[in-house]
Amino acid sequence: MSHKQTPRDFLKLIIGRPVVVKLNSGADYRGVLISLDGYMNVVLEQTEEYVDGQLKNKYGDTSYEIRSSWISTTSTCE
Repeated sequence: MSHKQTPRDFLKLIIGRPVVVKLNSGADYRGVLISLDGYMNVVLEQTEEYVDGQLKNKYGDTSYEIRSSWISTTSTCE
């Protein structure tokens, strides 16, 4: 019997890697995934905000609620 991977399992595997968080609003946030909590909120560092493919802002650490977004490693988004 194989073990099914949960979203939490996936996120734990990619901690420390560059990711893209796409919000339902259409904005993309690109940075390094540094942590997640029990509520599936994620924290990124070196975060850049993109709207319509254009860089709009640069931030330090930021947090996002995964329920209202989509997350992927950057290698699958390019």
